[in-house]
Amino acid sequence: MDYEAIFDYYKDEGIIGEAEMLLKTGKEAVVYRCSPGPKAASAAVAVKIYKEIEYRSFRNMTDYLDGRIGTMFRKRRDILHMYADPAAMQASWVWVEYEALKNLHAKALPVPQPYGSTGNSLAMQFIGDADEGGAPRLREVRLSADESRPLFEQLKLAIRDMLACDSIHGDLSPYNILYDEGKAVIIDLPQLVDARYHSQALPLLERDCVNVFHYFERHGFGDEYDAKAFANSLWEDYVINRLYA
Repeated sequence: MDYEAIFDYYKDEGIIGEAEMLLKTGKEAVVYRCSPGPKAASAAVAVKIYKEIEYRSFRNMTDYLDGRIGTMFRKRRDILHMYADPAAMQASWVWVEYEALKNLHAKALPVPQPYGSTGNSLAMQFIGDADEGGAPRLREVRLSADESRPLFEQLKLAIRDMLACDSIHGDLSPYNILYDEGKAVIIDLPQLVDARYHSQALPLLERDCVNVFHYFERHGFGDEYDAKAFANSLWEDYVINRLYA
C-alpha cells in the first residue's frame, strides 16, 4: 500500500502537515499521528489506513452487510461488483465509517471529528495529548468507583443517542472506547448498522450494552441482565414506538 500517496493527498487537502509517528497496528488498520494542516480543527490529526481487505479479519463481515446494501447501491450489478472487487468492498467500509463519524459528530455524539477520506483511509481528530501518544483505550484504564459512575452514565447516554440516530455501533467494547480526561470517545465504526434495517439489530445492541456493562460490573453498576434490560428498554422507546407512532 502506498502510504506516502495517502499522506500527500491529505497534505494537498490542507488536513495534515506531516506524518509524525505510527500509533497503532491492528488487525484491520494502522493509525498514524500527524501534525495538523490549516483545515484541521485539532492539535493533531489521526490518519487511519485500512489494510488490504484480503489481510483483514473483520469478524462475520457479511453479517454486518445485512440491511446495508440497499442503502448504498441501487443496481444489482453494483452489488455484485462490490462483492467481486476487494477495492470496492474496502471503499464501502471506509465510506460507512466516514459517514457515521460525520453524522454522529454533527449531532454532538462523542466521536472524533472527521476531516476527510480516501478509498482506504480516514483522517480525523486526534483524541488526547499528542505528546503523550493520545488517549488510552478504556480497557487500558483502571478507574475508581467515583470516576466510573459518570463515565458509565456517559456511555449509556451515547448508546441511547446513537440509537436515536438509528445507529448501533455493532462491536462496542472497552477496546474501541477512548478515555480522555474523564470523557469517553467512541471509535472504530466501520461495522455500524442501521437499527431500522438490520435483521439482527437488537442482538447487536444487546451485545454492545453487555460489553459496556461488563467493564463497569466490578463497581456494581450492572450485570448482563441489567445490560439486556437496558438495551430492550431503548429498543422499545427508540425503535418500536417510532415505528408505530
